[in-house]
Amino acid sequence: MASDPLIPDGGAAADKRYFPRWEVPNRVIYKLRDDPTPRHGHTRDLSCAGSCLFLTEHLPLREKLSLSIHLSPKTSVDVHGTVVWQDISSTPYLTGVAFYETDDKAQDLILRHAFELNHDQVLAHWYKGWEGRT
Repeated sequence: MASDPLIPDGGAAADKRYFPRWEVPNRVIYKLRDDPTPRHGHTRDLSCAGSCLFLTEHLPLREKLSLSIHLSPKTSVDVHGTVVWQDISSTPYLTGVAFYETDDKAQDLILRHAFELNHDQVLAHWYKGWEGRT
C-alpha cells in the first residue's frame, strides 16, 4: 500500500523535518475553503512548512484552509494550509496543517519570529552536526 504524502508516517519523520517546529501559542483565525466565516484557534507549534493547531471543530482530511497566524500583537502572517491529520480524542482537537504556496515573505516572518523567540534552538537546528569545520 502506497503511503499518502499528506498523512505523516509518525515518529521518526517528525525528527527529520527540514523546517523545525517551535512550540508557540499563537492566535489563529482561519476560514474553510467553502465557508468564509472566521473561526478561532491557536497554535501548539509552528514552522515555515506547517503547524499543529488546537481547534474546537472536527475537520476532514485534506480540508483547505486560509489562516492568519498572529505572531505578535502587531504582526500576523497569512498562509494557506491543508489538514493532514486530526486527533479528536479530546477537545480542543489537535490538528496538523501543512502549508502550501507559502510566499517568501511569510516564511521570512515565521523564521524571524522563531529566531526572536529561541535564537539558540534555531541555530542548533540549522547547524546540527557542524563543528565549525570548512
